[in-house]
Amino acid sequence: MAGLAYDDDITILDELIIRAIVYVYIKYYYNNKFKGKTPAELAKYVIDGEREEGFIYIDILTKLMETYYLNRNKYTNFEEFMSPLIKEFKKEKALMDKTAKLSI
Repeated sequence: MAGLAYDDDITILDELIIRAIVYVYIKYYYNNKFKGKTPAELAKYVIDGEREEGFIYIDILTKLMETYYLNRNKYTNFEEFMSPLIKEFKKEKALMDKTAKLSI
């Protein structure tokens, strides 16, 4: 990530959140086809590209941002969701890191 000038955890998390929001926007609000892809296919295509760029935790954040979007009635603003987001992100990241170590 340092090659992309993202050399600290806060910046990386910010970038992951932004990219996950783009995923949710494309999947739920984008109504046109792009290069013959449906919005869901385009959203997956975009996230696949982010993963290839080195955002290895993008799947965790897209799942969490989708949870936020689908449960907007539970959270009056994004700040209320930050604590559950960070807690769940840490849990999922630890599990993913543990799984990666086992496969080496």
